[in-house]
Amino acid sequence: MDFIYTILRNLRAALTGLSLRLKPAERALFRDFRIEDLEIRRARREDIPVLERFLTSGDFMKHRKRIEGQAGGEGDYLIAWHTIPAAHIYIIWNGSSEGPLGEREENEPLIEDFHVHPAARGKGIGGALLKEAESLVREKGYERVGVSVIVTNPPVEKMYKRAGFKDSGLGAFKSSRIFTGRDGVHREWSKRVKYLVKDLR
Repeated sequence: MDFIYTILRNLRAALTGLSLRLKPAERALFRDFRIEDLEIRRARREDIPVLERFLTSGDFMKHRKRIEGQAGGEGDYLIAWHTIPAAHIYIIWNGSSEGPLGEREENEPLIEDFHVHPAARGKGIGGALLKEAESLVREKGYERVGVSVIVTNPPVEKMYKRAGFKDSGLGAFKSSRIFTGRDGVHREWSKRVKYLVKDLR
């Protein structure tokens, strides 16, 4: 099955000329952006091609995996839209079991891979999407939500702390996974992370 997906990805890339570079036309889409024009909704299977076009970094298969996980009740994959997909955030309802988190009896939902398109940054889109995710967590009856941040990326940690997250006190631990690149090659991602938590009450 992975072999078939690799063929399809390569064919799509050849036909559409996918590029990771930020194009002037993409910048122009957000030049006159108004936050009230933003639409936030769960990802759908038919969104996969455009998500792969505009919001793929790291694991090229992540959109497909998350939509499948959403269908199975594992999580919810929220996308912020403004003509193109501007940002994504995945909520894993059972949380993480990595490192010290695996020793706890119960974990809060985990925010994973919160990403904003480069052309859409600094316009309040990320903040709006994070608030929507937190609202969904509350609706599900949870009182806290967590996120793992790479210890060597202080700006991201600072951003979450401005949004009300606090250090869990669990210390740094290793987070790792295998992902598939745009070229179809499997690679390992491994980083030291710390776990932050936000009280939603």
